[in-house]
Amino acid sequence: SMLVAVGLIADKIGEDRTYKYVVPGVAVSMAFGCVFYVLQALLKSAQTGRLNLCAQPFGINTPGIFAFAFNIIFPVYFAAGGASNDPKKREVAQKLAWDVGVLANFVQGLIEITLSLVGPSIVRAVPIVALLGSLASIGLGFLFTNSFLGEAFAPLVGFVPFYLILMAMYSDVKLPKLPAMLVPVAIGTAAAWVTLKKGVAEPDKVQASFALLGWHPCRISLDAFEQFKQVSTYLPVVFPVAMTVSVGTIQCREVAAKAGDDYNLRFSMLGDGLATVIAALFGSPFGMTVFIGHPGFKAMGACIGYNLLCGLAFILVCFSGAAGLLIATLPTQALNPVLLFIGLAICSDALEVTPPRHWPALMLSLVPCFCNWATTIAQNHAGNVCDQQPSGKECVVSPASPGAWTLDKTGDLRGLYAMGQGYLLSSIYLTSMLIFVVDRDFLKAAIWAMVAAISASVGLIHSEKLFFPWIGPEKPEGIYNPDYFDLHWDYVAAYLSLFVLFMFCTLLSHYGKIPKGPIDAEPLEVHPDIHRSYLEPSPLFPPTFSRQTTPVEPQHQQQ
Repeated sequence: SMLVAVGLIADKIGEDRTYKYVVPGVAVSMAFGCVFYVLQALLKSAQTGRLNLCAQPFGINTPGIFAFAFNIIFPVYFAAGGASNDPKKREVAQKLAWDVGVLANFVQGLIEITLSLVGPSIVRAVPIVALLGSLASIGLGFLFTNSFLGEAFAPLVGFVPFYLILMAMYSDVKLPKLPAMLVPVAIGTAAAWVTLKKGVAEPDKVQASFALLGWHPCRISLDAFEQFKQVSTYLPVVFPVAMTVSVGTIQCREVAAKAGDDYNLRFSMLGDGLATVIAALFGSPFGMTVFIGHPGFKAMGACIGYNLLCGLAFILVCFSGAAGLLIATLPTQALNPVLLFIGLAICSDALEVTPPRHWPALMLSLVPCFCNWATTIAQNHAGNVCDQQPSGKECVVSPASPGAWTLDKTGDLRGLYAMGQGYLLSSIYLTSMLIFVVDRDFLKAAIWAMVAAISASVGLIHSEKLFFPWIGPEKPEGIYNPDYFDLHWDYVAAYLSLFVLFMFCTLLSHYGKIPKGPIDAEPLEVHPDIHRSYLEPSPLFPPTFSRQTTPVEPQHQQQ
């Protein structure tokens, strides 16, 4: 994950900052987290007398990498003139993108520390499907779809490793006594260097990476703290990422407990927040977290000390400059299959905990992220096209300007852009409303509609920057269509209309005009011709009702 993340942002923040601050910052935060969770395991061992405990696995928050890169670092870079041919402008844009990314990461860590006090209560208030759905949207949109584009460019490098990983993880077909990811990455790397495809394996980059070798210890950087005003704009990204990290930690702790290692929840959530704050103080824009995989590590014989070895390995690789050599040697397309699997695994986890009646809500949760992904890809492509202009000439309309999206006469692209802004929060709002509609809990759906209306009124969702409701979003520079630009009152009115609708349904439910409780509390509808339920039993989930549409007793369920 670190190698992919560094390769993703290096040209947007500058290679010098990447290897002087970001990579060592990752190492020191990784070392801190590993020691933190080793101490947690040692304390548990002292309390229980057990010697077979496994420390919780710890590393970079992979979905957060893509959320921060595509929704904070990239937009800041392009808005500050990073696509310009002027080296001075480019340097200013890289510095600003790094500062804002680092400070956003610091704020994320503070939020996680706060959530460690109230995290379980938040999880009870927000439907777990909505939280996991927003996380799954990053997994499917950015981790999987975006990474798959690189594999489509170099299929000889990526396709075979991708399916080897899937075979190892889903079919248990792999070479014994070797890590499941090692062989596929090695095969992909070999294929890249045999084919020497331009843009995939480049000997010049390997040669240049030797200059990075040396001692690069971590150093504290406080320059980013001058950009607090800039970070407030990106709270719609920072807060949901912090919340999903907290939820993920809660899940990881539950997984560890099921594997026999019952750790303190708040202590675990606190460790993530502290490690993320430390990463930011040392110049890294990447959040840190425990991750799912505890049973697998324990099954391989890992105990408490393996975390210390992980931390030591990161220190050696990152402080020595070897990370740059690894990035140049291991092509992105050879590493992407790992991200493809992670993206699928995140979606699978979300699907596994989602009741069948909430599947439509889970599908809805994916849409805002795909809108953001589409706008990001389009803006990056437009920026690359503008870079081809003759020296001294610039594009008439800046690709980074929100005004560019108003020039589509159909309004479809303006809607695409609006739905993609603050997508993590809008995903949670839309999904929560549908979940409670499905469950016929219209009062809670109305509450979420009101929360969405308030968020839209200040630009937390459907806008790229925060604003006061009576002022509205800041007008873009250059050419734009003013009739299509400011949509915040439209969204406020739409969500308030939903609020009124749901409150009306609440009254009808109160007076018995609408049945109470979720729809699957009743027998499923049976088609008269084919004599079976519309909802077929899934291999992942046991059927809620039998084919005769009578409730299945728990003791008769075989799955």
